[in-house]
Amino acid sequence: MLKAITIILAVFLLQQNAFSQEVTVTIGYPDHPDYFLYSIPPSDEHARFGGEYYFKVENTGSVGLNGWELFTTWKTLNNTWGVVSKTVLNSVTGEIKLTGTSWDQDLAVGESFVLNGEWIASGSIEDWIDYLPRNVEMTANSGTSVSVVYDTQGTVNLTNYAVQKVLPFSEDRKTNSDLKVVAYFPLFDAENAWCSLQRYGENIDQLRVQLYSITPSGQLRAGQDLPSGVDPINTIDYWFDYIDSMGVVDYCESNNIELIPVAYNYSDVINDFDQNAVNTMMTNPSVRSAHLSDLMQLLSSHPEFDGIDIDYESLMASDRDNYSQFMEDLAALVHANGKILTTAVHTKAGTGTWYGPQAQDYQRIGNAVDEMLIMTYDLHWATSPTYNNPPLTAGCQATPDWMNDVACFAISEIDDPSKIQLGLPFYGYRWKHQFESHTLNDAGVGLTYRDAQELIDTYNIPPSSISREPNGKEPYFIVDIDGVNWICYYQDQISLAYKLESLDKYDLREYIGGIGVWRLGAESDGMWDAVVQATEGTDANVNNSFDCTIDNSAGLDQVKPEDLIVFPNPTSELIYVQGDHLLNARVKLFSLTGELSKDFGVNHNDQLVLNVSSLKPGFYILQISTNGILRNISIAIQD
Repeated sequence: MLKAITIILAVFLLQQNAFSQEVTVTIGYPDHPDYFLYSIPPSDEHARFGGEYYFKVENTGSVGLNGWELFTTWKTLNNTWGVVSKTVLNSVTGEIKLTGTSWDQDLAVGESFVLNGEWIASGSIEDWIDYLPRNVEMTANSGTSVSVVYDTQGTVNLTNYAVQKVLPFSEDRKTNSDLKVVAYFPLFDAENAWCSLQRYGENIDQLRVQLYSITPSGQLRAGQDLPSGVDPINTIDYWFDYIDSMGVVDYCESNNIELIPVAYNYSDVINDFDQNAVNTMMTNPSVRSAHLSDLMQLLSSHPEFDGIDIDYESLMASDRDNYSQFMEDLAALVHANGKILTTAVHTKAGTGTWYGPQAQDYQRIGNAVDEMLIMTYDLHWATSPTYNNPPLTAGCQATPDWMNDVACFAISEIDDPSKIQLGLPFYGYRWKHQFESHTLNDAGVGLTYRDAQELIDTYNIPPSSISREPNGKEPYFIVDIDGVNWICYYQDQISLAYKLESLDKYDLREYIGGIGVWRLGAESDGMWDAVVQATEGTDANVNNSFDCTIDNSAGLDQVKPEDLIVFPNPTSELIYVQGDHLLNARVKLFSLTGELSKDFGVNHNDQLVLNVSSLKPGFYILQISTNGILRNISIAIQD
């Protein structure tokens, strides 16, 4: 009897399989920059990614689908689709049913239909990312459910371009992971960052520090801005030793914070990211092999490191495949050693509108690494604009819709969306008011929360003169500094909370894995409250024993390192300092924890000669103050 039941059940299952109702859905976008636009309309400054979209449904089952109905969700309900007709089922969620009086409601086996959106002129561009359907469901044959599978591999060749297939937004791809909080520790403002780490560290899961960089010949070296006389190759761990002596390494270990060294390609010689150095490394087999070996040597020689981060930016578009292969090879090596590989990437949706993002293949890089932080800041940046019909240079650092669009595109590219982290700016800029032609030689100036408060206090800016721009909700004001008008944008709790609203739209927080803060140092408690409220639903944990007012090296009047000549550094006995504003300057030496190590008093010469032979070897901060202007210089004392 049991055998008979088994046979009957097997026959029933075969019959069900033989008459399966199934469709294969393909979603895609043009894999060609000429058929894709990125625009920031001057009217509202909201970024829009537009162009063609592609949506194909094919009956890949074994029976015809009679009277089919297809239900899905688009992010927005607009009227620019042309060939697409729909019935709105829920205007709040965006749920629709595809309809059309001329559509054939019977879909034979092997038959398909394609919705291919028309190219939209830049003047009326709409969000292409809005056209990505979500949670596709289909019924047919008297309302029975149709199985939906997705074709996500490769491209579709059309007449003028190829369609890049993407992954769907579906319930089974939601990761619902706890959102990791990543913070960057800037060496150029190390004292403030160290204080911030101790004050807000309980809210941080991972710390990334730019400890290493790359030479023009493609060799791994110590990070930039080294004191004179320090060899970047032979003293490759200079900055690691610096943060170690400061206490950063022990703090991370004691507080279960992942410590990730960053290898980056910014060059203080050319004041830009050195794409040629990375190209040389990737295209010369012996140099490439040595670079990979050196990176792995860092991990093997530093058990304190939980992994490594690659931040190679502004690369050549022609290096797209080279860079993807490099990251894939590095990932295999890192994972074989039980460590994690993280990276930061430019913002984009589609192929990218300039060489930096064009060089970064989200799909290959995202699938190789463990964490991919998208730099969703600098919507306006220090030397913008570069696009046709741009907004004014001055403006906000990010808007929720822009952050969401870029994240959604990444989700459509990466197998595991929990690898995605959204970048969050803890800074703004001050620009010369109504001067829109900034260059690298006359760029906008980065502005922290503390910088902004210093300007407000110094120049008596009344609250009534501080406005809040509508798109990123960032506060801004205009101030006259030495006869030059500056318009100043910065972040606060309100602006960050508004940007983080992007997590709550369209279930984004249920897909991605975290956020990353650029950068520690000179922020407010409220800014961290905004971060922790968005990630955990509570206020931030703050260690009030650190008030972070010991050093104000990020202030408005900080003298750049190149304005002072300091030698020798490292030293064992004497330090010489040459430069302007040294006469009648008050000179002090602090430990990295902010304790006064030596007060040299007031200097009465046009240069400084300081005897430090009585001090213990280690790293110190030399502070020079003249008429309220502070200069802070990192000093290394040797045996």
